[in-house]
Amino acid sequence: MNVERIMSTLVWSPQMELGIPGMDSAHQAFFAELAHIAAAPDDQFGALFFLLIAKLERDFEEEEELMERIDFPALNSHREQHARVLSGLHHVVPHVMNGNIGIGRHAIELLQEWFLFHLTTMDLALAVALDMNPGRGDLAASPTISPKPEPPQNRAAG
Repeated sequence: MNVERIMSTLVWSPQMELGIPGMDSAHQAFFAELAHIAAAPDDQFGALFFLLIAKLERDFEEEEELMERIDFPALNSHREQHARVLSGLHHVVPHVMNGNIGIGRHAIELLQEWFLFHLTTMDLALAVALDMNPGRGDLAASPTISPKPEPPQNRAAG
């Protein structure tokens, strides 16, 4: 896997694709978010950091629901990795709230490294399982692994 670096920020490469369009586009969007937050000025970093954590919580929950639906055998270890990374990020939150943006930026760098490892191990195994699952087409197109949450829609009763 070829990974380019620009100022210690990982850059998405088509070589990172797993062959599951929903996962690949979600991962590409995540890399873009990481680059955006890494480049953000200090006065915007905290808000972006908190939004990133909230998005990761939703994305991890949705990915875990997908794994449950296909009875993914490595669900527990995959879920444990998600929990560990979220725990680490939550431990950084008070520091960022108190103005220590440096530790938040370091956490983003570590998150990039973790994600590359996670992509090439856990998510690769999930992609193989989805590829082997007869219902993969429906699962891969599911909003469960979409890169951005759908905005709420107002629907008139009638």
